[in-house]
Amino acid sequence: MNNISNKVFFKKYGIFVGILAFIFGISIYSIKSTSKYWNRYLQFSVEDVLETSAPDTWTVGNAIPINNPLAMNSALFEIRNRKTGTVYSAIIIRIQTLYGPLPAVYIMDSEKNVEFVGYSTTTGRIAKQLNENRLNKSIIYWKKKIPQIIK
Repeated sequence: MNNISNKVFFKKYGIFVGILAFIFGISIYSIKSTSKYWNRYLQFSVEDVLETSAPDTWTVGNAIPINNPLAMNSALFEIRNRKTGTVYSAIIIRIQTLYGPLPAVYIMDSEKNVEFVGYSTTTGRIAKQLNENRLNKSIIYWKKKIPQIIK
């Protein structure tokens, strides 16, 4: 049988653990350093969809953290109606469509009434087809699910 001394075992084990710690450290650093830019890009996406649906109506504020495991593929922002001053919430969430998963924007008022606004990152014929089909089952499903996610 192949016997290995404790010194050699712990030396190889220490090198292995060091390599894993280094890889995890780089991963955590890259995630933390890019999260600010990621939220900024999502904020611009929400602004774009709201501006397309109702020009000069909404002002998008800061991101609001969502403490719910169902919110893995979503981000929440505070928005304000420029005309009335009323504060709403805008959520951008990835939903399944005929063309694959796409980011959809919903707005919710203080009484938990949710309204679908539109899709981000779509243009042309695809955007027209998606926006004309507002009775899509996935849109209706997420419209009902969003108040449970935000709480």
